[in-house]
Amino acid sequence: MKRKLHFKKLKHWHFSVVCFLSLFTYQISAQDVELTMVDPVSDEVTIANLGSTDVDVSNYWLCLGPGTYVRLGGVTPINGDYMLSANESVKLTYNVDETEDGLSLFSINNFGSNDPNILVSYVQWGDGNQARVNQAVNAGRWDNASNFVTGNPPYRTTTGGSSSVWSSCEADGGVLYGGPFSFTTGDGIADNIPEGAITVANSQGENFAWVVTDAAGYILGLPPTFSAVDFDGAGAGNCLVWYLAWDGEITGAEPGKNANDIEGCFDLSNSILVERNNADGCNANGGDLFGGPFSFTTGDGIADNIPEGAITVANSQGENFAWVVTDAAGYILGLPPTFSAVDFDGAGAGNCLVWYLAWDGEITGAEPGKNANDIQGCFDLSNSILVERNNADGCNANGGDLFGGPFAFTTGDGIADNIPEGAITVANSQGENFAWVVTDAAGYILGLPPTFSAVDFDGAGAGNCLVWYLAWDGEITGAEPGKNANDIEGCFDLSNSILVERNNADGCNANGGDLFGGPFSFTTGDGIADNIPEGAITVANSQGENFAWVVTDAAGYILGLPPTFSAVDFDGAGAGNCLVWYLAWDGEITGAEPGKNANDIEGCFDLSNSILVERNNADGCNANGGDLFGGPFSFTTGDGIADNIPEGAITVA
Repeated sequence: MKRKLHFKKLKHWHFSVVCFLSLFTYQISAQDVELTMVDPVSDEVTIANLGSTDVDVSNYWLCLGPGTYVRLGGVTPINGDYMLSANESVKLTYNVDETEDGLSLFSINNFGSNDPNILVSYVQWGDGNQARVNQAVNAGRWDNASNFVTGNPPYRTTTGGSSSVWSSCEADGGVLYGGPFSFTTGDGIADNIPEGAITVANSQGENFAWVVTDAAGYILGLPPTFSAVDFDGAGAGNCLVWYLAWDGEITGAEPGKNANDIEGCFDLSNSILVERNNADGCNANGGDLFGGPFSFTTGDGIADNIPEGAITVANSQGENFAWVVTDAAGYILGLPPTFSAVDFDGAGAGNCLVWYLAWDGEITGAEPGKNANDIQGCFDLSNSILVERNNADGCNANGGDLFGGPFAFTTGDGIADNIPEGAITVANSQGENFAWVVTDAAGYILGLPPTFSAVDFDGAGAGNCLVWYLAWDGEITGAEPGKNANDIEGCFDLSNSILVERNNADGCNANGGDLFGGPFSFTTGDGIADNIPEGAITVANSQGENFAWVVTDAAGYILGLPPTFSAVDFDGAGAGNCLVWYLAWDGEITGAEPGKNANDIEGCFDLSNSILVERNNADGCNANGGDLFGGPFSFTTGDGIADNIPEGAITVA
């Protein structure tokens, strides 16, 4: 019998069902379990439930003869399990003789029984009169002790019971002559095996095909002929050319599958080696990926992982390997330990690509945020597998992934503090509209600049802010300064954020922040309370150990430090303009009191921008004597010493 060196052969055939009636006929039970395939070359056995009722075969026994047996439950199946539903089978490994042998299946470990409910199936090959054949004949499980299955394995049946219903495979891939071949690839010169350079002898079968695999047996293609393949674009590595012959139907003969897993009545020839060496001397090869594309509904809380084994790699070569996930533009999102480790559910809508990276020596640029096109060194990327992500809520806007930073600036020194162009990259974004967004640490929007590099943080004072990328479809609301990004509404998505730290040059990092709201206008003196509504002013970007609201006149003289801006009733203040501020300070400060000018506060402090409050008298007369601060004063008169109130001792606000 011919044996192949590189691949086990799994062969199958078609046949007409033969009804056999022996002297020992019996009624097939509802739980009829049979041996249906034996391959003495690969030592594989298939057991099937041909009945209509579930059967647990874990306590069934395989037996070759006295003293040679095994309980099924003690063997790990190749595929399937031992709880067999109707028409279900299980494949396992069992060591049999390739030349001749006889195999029995018992429902219990009573190996001397002729009972057909105990000795349930039998087959012998290579020669008759194998051990236990007489038991099988007596139990009605075999037709005659001298009959046996002939031909090439594997041997198969759909009913069992006699040699006449077992069949063998006669397909033969033959013998290939020619080669090996060696090409210099990647130089733009076609690398085809010349016509006639490989010849086939001794092949036999109903169907034939040329097969090209990588060195591990993964099928790269089934070309019409070996000479049709141009190896120039395949990159470095070794591949194998085979000739496949088969009868009837076979499965597994397709790109991405391993030739070891072809099933049916088939045979592969010997292989011819093709060596491929890159013209540039770098022989790393990312190989060929098979599988997908994949599509997930994201954002529903259900894990979206590509199943293990759903992508196969063929033809890869290198000292080092890694899985790479990029966005559709090639920006690297991650390098997971394996493609199945990635849960795409939290990634939002969009498309990404899965690649296989191979490299020799040292490479640069293979890191998140960089573009895979910019990797440098001796490397190669495979083809990519598409992963489509669609949000469960129907909104597929995606702010993407930002890479870069964090950034730290010394502010207030008069030197522009801009994030350099290109220092932040965006990957994986998707939408009809896009905008850059800068917020404070609490998410309050400070601005929507045309690009992150347009912002000069030098005048922003101390504190932390965040840079985001916003994507949206249709109309959205709330994306404006003073609003919180958490309150944006519509079909939108924000990227992750990039931190920008701002530290004042003078070492004082108190920051009054940014006020949003107003201006406000009141008609005063009508007896109706004039309070700024709660929530009508928002503070963003403030920082400090202490905070206070401050109300000044238009010239900066402090009128009061209320607990909150909404506590002030401007109705009794008369006509005029005043300003609302937010004060932040660290440690001790002086001058933050009514009657003093806010410009004269001293210590580590910072005032926000101001919000204007206009006050117009109900009677139309807007003259206002203002507010005097100072005194009281006490003098001793008549002593000849001038009693003057000092200049500046009374201030008007």
